[in-house]
Amino acid sequence: VRAGVERAPFPEAARQLIEGLCNFDVDQVASGLSDDVRLSVSDAAYANGKPQVRNALIRALGLVYSIQCEPAVVWVKRDVAILEMDVNCERVDRAMVSFPVTVVLRFKEYSISDIRLLTYEPAVRNSFGGVRAGL
Repeated sequence: VRAGVERAPFPEAARQLIEGLCNFDVDQVASGLSDDVRLSVSDAAYANGKPQVRNALIRALGLVYSIQCEPAVVWVKRDVAILEMDVNCERVDRAMVSFPVTVVLRFKEYSISDIRLLTYEPAVRNSFGGVRAGL
């Protein structure tokens, strides 16, 4: 860990994001987002603006029956937080999937202005397929 970067607890907006996803509460997620928020998923899919990001999350969550996110490490420096997490999902076909995720969040004041979801799990990338809105 470089000087000036420290392990830290979740920023409140990040906690809302993760809790909202795990509870399938897209409104809770959206409440912590800036109006001009951007979402990218492994640089393959993205959305721009709170309504488009909200719709992308609804579409992605519609493919899973349950989701559990277990943060392993959180780094925070100024307006950026990096969350290393293990995700366990049960898809709607009842298949269980577990994979690591890195979430990079950028904040504007206390709202999330940029979400970068990095994973090698193809199902996650594909669940956001066709989002590409507004960029």
